[in-house]
Amino acid sequence: QTQQHETQSSFATHVEKVHTLEGAIAEYDTIKREIELSRQLVQKSAALKVEEREEGGFSVAGGVGRMMGGVSVLPSRMSWITSRTMMRRMRRR
Repeated sequence: QTQQHETQSSFATHVEKVHTLEGAIAEYDTIKREIELSRQLVQKSAALKVEEREEGGFSVAGGVGRMMGGVSVLPSRMSWITSRTMMRRMRRR
């Protein structure tokens, strides 16, 4: 009976660890998707800049602002809310 209890306890501990790992994997997958969406955003931003240069007038605020729905973003820092909103917009496309 003691051995059965120890086995059940050990099994429960392992199940808990598996659930923890599943949560970590899910979080990792979410981060991977967000990184991919961020890469796509950077690529679209770069394409807009090239397009505007070719048209003769370079306007970061105009091109990127149109793409982002008028949201200003510092290159080194993007707010969580802004990035989530932009990701939702990209998913719709």
